Amino acid sequence: MIRRFFRDARIPAASFAAEDAKAFAAFLQEKAGFAQADVKLLSGDSATLASAREALRALSAGAGHADDLLVFYYSGRGVSQKGASNPRLFLAMHDSNPSNLTLSALFVPDLAESLSKSPGRVRVILDASFSGNGISRSSGEPMAGAQDVLKQAFGGRDKWASLFATGDGGSALALDEVSHGLFTHFLLKGLAGEADSDGAAGVAVAELSTYVSRNVAETADIMGETQSPSTEASDKAAKFIP
Repeated sequence: MIRRFFRDARIPAASFAAEDAKAFAAFLQEKAGFAQADVKLLSGDSATLASAREALRALSAGAGHADDLLVFYYSGRGVSQKGASNPRLFLAMHDSNPSNLTLSALFVPDLAESLSKSPGRVRVILDASFSGNGISRSSGEPMAGAQDVLKQAFGGRDKWASLFATGDGGSALALDEVSHGLFTHFLLKGLAGEADSDGAAGVAVAELSTYVSRNVAETADIMGETQSPSTEASDKAAKFIP
């Protein structure tokens, strides 16, 4: 989880990323029943690549159980590099160096590999885009193939569900009125119960995906912008966070 600034000025700030991370951590503890000791929040200058890697190592240190629930949430800025076929995707950390992303940013396939060591359910939430304009949470020209990389990394895995703030080449917008990312604002509202369409306990992956996608797209349109969240899941009828 990333605060709103990065040490290297070449990486533009991601508006309200710190607020998003803190709000999501609070939701896990106050609404989803996670113990405080089971929620690791990285924000500001503590959100270094080394800290993120250590947290991921700690998650996989224990044997775990098949009924475990592992949730990874990131709010910040995605960075992409041209690759031989598809782009190479990274999540920017506080100490990332745009001139050497391989050694200073969190490589998306490496993240997926670390999370895959969990024997239970896995939820991945990325409020970031890997291309877009100056008001999004990434910068630079749209790079085709980013969504394919995310699908390859997180999609199709048994017991996994992943929500992304935007599809290929899109922007992840900030919503100034509520001091949150547009995607995270509706993510939290949906998880709090607004996405529940059948009255059953918990919000299903499909319910949350439909709710977030509709509200983000409609609000972005009112803002004169475009944002289309995407979802990858092996079982969309499963509860997202029971």
